[in-house]
Amino acid sequence: MKNNPEVLAALQHLAEEGATESKGGRWSLGRLCDHLAKTMRGSLPGGDLGSPVISMWLRPLVKRAVLWTGWMPTGAPAPSSLVPEHEVSAQEGVDRLAEAVEAFDALPEGERNRMTPSPAMGPMSYDDWRKLHLIHARHHLRRFTGEK
Repeated sequence: MKNNPEVLAALQHLAEEGATESKGGRWSLGRLCDHLAKTMRGSLPGGDLGSPVISMWLRPLVKRAVLWTGWMPTGAPAPSSLVPEHEVSAQEGVDRLAEAVEAFDALPEGERNRMTPSPAMGPMSYDDWRKLHLIHARHHLRRFTGEK
């Protein structure tokens, strides 16, 4: 998956196929999509992604490693503000993510220099966030598709 429409298509396909639980994961498809939507909305100017979770000295290294390799480690806890509070249906989660993608993609050029810093990676450009959102989605989708 190289872009948001491909991610949304994969998630929509899983929802239509009746996928509900991840393989070895903790979240349903609906909760996963809600989490991705909260993260994407939180990255927008004025968003809230929670407190920093990594030392300020390590954040640039983590950022470079994740954005360069395209891989995120499993098992790292999400900030509580990004954990879905309630169960949502798979379709509702996909719809929430589609709305977040639309808001992210529609962000005016003049606002793109005011993105919310990442709690794990510090300051991020719009393009860095775009790349990270795709990496993040693939990271979670592996739990449903069995990919490594």
